[in-house]
Amino acid sequence: MSQQSKKRDISPSQELPNFICSIKLPFPLEGSNVRCILVLHPTFGHVFSSLQGAQTKVKSQIHAVRKDNEVQVLCSHYMGHQIANGATVYVGIHPSNISIVKLKMNKDRKKRLNCRDNGRTAATDGDKIWGLFFAWKIVILFFIWAYLSIFLYNALVFVGWLMQKGISNPEAKGDPEQDNLEGYSLQYLYYRGIELHPRIYGVDVKQLTNCRIGMMGWALLVIAFTVANIQLNGLQPGPLAHAILISIYLFKFFYWETGYFNTLDITLDRAGYYLCWGCLVWVQCFYTFTAYYMVSRPDKRDNWYEAFPVLFFGTLSILFNYITDRQKEKFRQSKGKCFIWNRPAKKIDVEYIDHNGLKRRNTLLTSGYWGIVRHLNYVFELLTALIWSIPAYRGSFILPFAYFFFLVILLVHRTIRDDEKCEKKYGEGWRRYKAAVPYKMIPYIY
Repeated sequence: MSQQSKKRDISPSQELPNFICSIKLPFPLEGSNVRCILVLHPTFGHVFSSLQGAQTKVKSQIHAVRKDNEVQVLCSHYMGHQIANGATVYVGIHPSNISIVKLKMNKDRKKRLNCRDNGRTAATDGDKIWGLFFAWKIVILFFIWAYLSIFLYNALVFVGWLMQKGISNPEAKGDPEQDNLEGYSLQYLYYRGIELHPRIYGVDVKQLTNCRIGMMGWALLVIAFTVANIQLNGLQPGPLAHAILISIYLFKFFYWETGYFNTLDITLDRAGYYLCWGCLVWVQCFYTFTAYYMVSRPDKRDNWYEAFPVLFFGTLSILFNYITDRQKEKFRQSKGKCFIWNRPAKKIDVEYIDHNGLKRRNTLLTSGYWGIVRHLNYVFELLTALIWSIPAYRGSFILPFAYFFFLVILLVHRTIRDDEKCEKKYGEGWRRYKAAVPYKMIPYIY
């Protein structure tokens, strides 16, 4: 196809565009031919939920008008590409420029669930937008390169605001670690956080930072890096297997999101730098590093014979991780009156005193997977992380497996924190539980 045929001018009157956006770029485009790819962020997926079936379109129409360092893009229903030889500009809709985007929608958008148990709905809405990535020859997200540093700075400010809110206007009263801040430095309070369950206009801060931004951003960036890998290095089985496993893992996370609310992230960790900044920044930058690493370190020897075992055993590990977590969730929901492995669940009854001085009872599961070790779910987490890092191995264990090594430290430390928390809470009851289930992660070892 000739260059002239590729540079067709498309009049807006030919087809009513879904939206028009004008985006400023940080570098001039004078004298350059431009390829404009419009990429949508899943965080704003609900805005574009009327684009159902968009990825089934065969042709695309994009009309780009450039002046100095401004690009105006008019798109039809499909976010495809009208290729012009020359430079490539990747344009993204994101918080820093969403205000200058004008939308024209022809369908009523679907209402989102207004409750905490909406992980599957949120993930599904995001998937509608992720499908748009498969317009061919796409996606190194421009906003990642141009605006990520701004987002990182804002995360630091946000954590400072959470600390100030916890001091001056806490959400709940009666929490001794929240109400009595004497002896704690501001640096420590900034790092640890003050409130356990802060809310902003009715929105749970932890669910927003951990689930909606942290986990969804992780999935988006891995997909973006994988498609960039395909564009730059061709289709390679290893990076594809890595992306598929992470997508399955995160789908499992959103499917099981109510179970996540019972983990230490929600029940013990406070909304501060450690948790909220970690999910806003550390998850986005570090958890995605393996996928990023494979873009810059392609392996031409990559083959499907190695990728299929990675997919199989990785999926199996994710499945067992879910089954283990689901087993405890079933036990909690039934208050111990359930069957585990076709037998009545074994349990230990314990007592504790809450922060109001009232005596309460709880039950601890000692059968099934939770009768083998106290945190078998962590073992499957580590095994999954190890397996999906294997495709990135290039002769060095440090960079490709950096996330795995970090996760080992994180989860081992978490078992120690959990032990200390439960020892303090349950006392003698916890010691009876440890006698019944003596090992934390690996039988006869740890």
